[in-house]
Amino acid sequence: MGRLACPQIKQKSMKKILNSLLMLVLGFALLTACSDEDHTQSKPIWEVDTSINFSATMTAIVILPTNLLEYAQDSDLLAVFVGEECRGKGELVKKGDTRYYYLTIKGFSEESGKVSFQYYNTSRSFLFTTGAVTNFEPNAVWGVIDNPKTLNLVLVE
Repeated sequence: MGRLACPQIKQKSMKKILNSLLMLVLGFALLTACSDEDHTQSKPIWEVDTSINFSATMTAIVILPTNLLEYAQDSDLLAVFVGEECRGKGELVKKGDTRYYYLTIKGFSEESGKVSFQYYNTSRSFLFTTGAVTNFEPNAVWGVIDNPKTLNLVLVE
């Protein structure tokens, strides 16, 4: 009888091993399908239209949220938009361990369009956006060095 049980035990063990391998392969396939690589973007080329004679400016001083700081590089890009139009590019300023972005937002004196930001992380090739955060207001300052605005950035998929 011991001889008859042995092939059954081997067969059950093999089925368990094959099922485990199948689950492992399926799990790996699912993880790979949901990886960060699906969200990579080409490096954007943001330019302010210099042919437009903007009559007003607004200043913004912002910082990245803490969850993005570990990936931040000096080569990262930050731009500000009024509606869909690029109206300024961020200049990285470092003060101690803090990384600020200083932006001059160009516009018109009678304008009050929605202001949003887009951030491109070069180390991961990810693009983030804020959606509308404020309205354009001529001569206004949004954030200061002692109290910069933290951008609430969302990954663009």
